[in-house]
Amino acid sequence: PFIRLPWGVDGEVFNYRLPGKRWKVLTTGYCGRGEAIVECWLAAERANSKAIHIGGEIPDAATSVLRKEDVSDAELATLYCESEFVSGLRWGEGFELPVLEGLCCGARPICFDTPGYRYWFNDHAIFVPEVFGGNLVDILARIFSEPPAPVTVAERDKVLERFSWKT
Repeated sequence: PFIRLPWGVDGEVFNYRLPGKRWKVLTTGYCGRGEAIVECWLAAERANSKAIHIGGEIPDAATSVLRKEDVSDAELATLYCESEFVSGLRWGEGFELPVLEGLCCGARPICFDTPGYRYWFNDHAIFVPEVFGGNLVDILARIFSEPPAPVTVAERDKVLERFSWKT
């Protein structure tokens, strides 16, 4: 038996605060083997930008990464607002709550092009092939070389209609 049910996002906490964009991409997590964390950092570095990471120390960190841990929801929301992109790049499918939190704060999600991610985030994320290493860094660096399509108020409202805790 399988139930396809999303997590919820709190639109009151995760909302636009409209600071300037300081970070190319925000990554989260504690395991660089299950998620494309380092690849995002390297691609941001190649695009002459900086990345912010919420979570544990990951080996082979790029020099342009600021790592934080134990941040409040309010600080996390601000960091999303300051980021152009938010990573939802987990190998093997999952449901990436940072994709929704970041989107509600104006960061454009990047996800692997897999059925689960397409089902939930089709109208909202930039999709990339599920590849590894240098191939993924090349793809992400091309994406990071341009600003993302802005998240509109209408798009945010649509996301909250589908994914809010109330729903």
